Amino acid sequence: MFRQLQRKRLLSVAFVSFLAGCSQPPQPTNSSGPNVAAASATPQLTAFGAFATEAPQDWLIARTNTPQTMAFFVQLGSDGKTPNAMIKVDVGKPVLPTLQATAEAFAGEDGTIIPGAKVGDEEAILVETPSATNARPCVIVACVHNDKLYLIMGSKEGDVDVKLAVEHLVKTWQWTD
Repeated sequence: MFRQLQRKRLLSVAFVSFLAGCSQPPQPTNSSGPNVAAASATPQLTAFGAFATEAPQDWLIARTNTPQTMAFFVQLGSDGKTPNAMIKVDVGKPVLPTLQATAEAFAGEDGTIIPGAKVGDEEAILVETPSATNARPCVIVACVHNDKLYLIMGSKEGDVDVKLAVEHLVKTWQWTD
């Protein structure tokens, strides 16, 4: 029961944030409207404060109303309204003492930790979980840059290949500070 309520709440918050387009600095530099910006047919980087990256093909850039979320991407389902996958980049002060401890916390008992990733030129850790809902990320890439923790988290509903989309963000990632 609690898990179901949490999932509905997360989807509702994401959908409301997606539709509302609440203003929050920094805003994507290629935004073409008040709520979302479609990924360009020609690849281009979008700046989000201390980093820039390229939106994966068929993903939209959405605004969020949470101050720690610097970038938010959604892939809409067949109805064209409800996200079937989301990727968000949260940035903040690390709570746990090490990047490994952060990865272990996200992995839980059923996740897999894969060291050796890179985000830009920073060392990173990839975490994969068996989640198939937007209630829990199925792909997390964690790194520290300039004493801030960056969490690139992807979640999905069903069979969407969110890992490929996260890998695209990481591959095109550039630090701008």
